[in-house]
Amino acid sequence: MRQLIEFSQTGYTIVKNTIGPGAIQSCLEEVATNKEAATYLDDQNRPRRIERILNSGKATKTIDSTAREILKDIFGEEFTVFKDKLNFKPPLGEGFRCHYDGIFIWRDSDGKERNGWHEYADDFVNVLIALEDSNAENGGLEISSRVNLEFDKLLSHTNNDGTPFLRSEIEATLDFSLPRLSKGDCIIFSHKCPHRSARNISDLGRAILYFTYNRRSHGDFYNQYFLDKQSSTSRTDKSLSSR
Repeated sequence: MRQLIEFSQTGYTIVKNTIGPGAIQSCLEEVATNKEAATYLDDQNRPRRIERILNSGKATKTIDSTAREILKDIFGEEFTVFKDKLNFKPPLGEGFRCHYDGIFIWRDSDGKERNGWHEYADDFVNVLIALEDSNAENGGLEISSRVNLEFDKLLSHTNNDGTPFLRSEIEATLDFSLPRLSKGDCIIFSHKCPHRSARNISDLGRAILYFTYNRRSHGDFYNQYFLDKQSSTSRTDKSLSSR
């Protein structure tokens, strides 16, 4: 009940001790050997993000199942994975700019403009699981309350350049919090919550597992999303290559 109240008020809530260290280690090992996953590198040629990891192995699927059970307990309905990724932020690793998730324009294989994630559904919930402690020193997630507007209104807050990055004057009006997450904790938040992170200035990494879900009643778009991403004619990365 507490999580539902917090989510209703702010668009995000924290669940402690979600995943154990054994499952985390097994997940990392599974993803490392998944030849079908897509890996993106940072400016120093280090792994920055690995996408499409759901079928990496038993531990990864178990973590997804646990996340879906948590969502069902909070919201009272079934969810399905929309997209997934494993993010790394090694020492001196880059941060990412303030943005909403999925609020941008992209072009499909025919060059037709599409409304970000809202081409598939109009409501998404992120489950961010800390695989290492996450705090201010290593560039933990900074989050602001959900902006509960329709797609076009949210788009007007962005640079409207194919990315979901918010205009600086909009970002300046927001109040951010930086939850300290221990390894295995998770934060659940709406895709309409502005969020950002700073550079990792510590000597420790900050790896996170980042599953995005939509309500099962809205449909299953996991395969379609990645097909559309691959065939898109947009020059910008639909899922934030800088992340």
